[in-house]
Amino acid sequence: MSQPPTILFTAITQLEASKMIRESNKVSKLITHVLGQYPDLEAEFSRPHGADRLFEAAYEYVEPGASCTKCDPEKQVPRPLRMSAEPQVHYGTIASGNQVIKDAYARDQIAGKLNALL
Repeated sequence: MSQPPTILFTAITQLEASKMIRESNKVSKLITHVLGQYPDLEAEFSRPHGADRLFEAAYEYVEPGASCTKCDPEKQVPRPLRMSAEPQVHYGTIASGNQVIKDAYARDQIAGKLNALL
């Protein structure tokens, strides 16, 4: 994987430092401000209603692409509650490619090798 430009590393470092200095997370305020100016974006860029359900990576969905209403609840992975509902910025590596990886197990294997989100 090629390294991002130095200017990007510098911007991320400054963002991380400014968040540590100020205790409040300004990302949420910025999102609210932008959505106020461009309400058409709200459906696409707002937090979804309801809880997100996570299933074991090896679990194959009953109906790929459909909702999880028919999924086996025994295959659901419990998630700890987050300390805050505020948006969080990921400061680590994010890998991307030119095709969708639908196999969650393969995706997790690649992400582990790259030490990245995929």
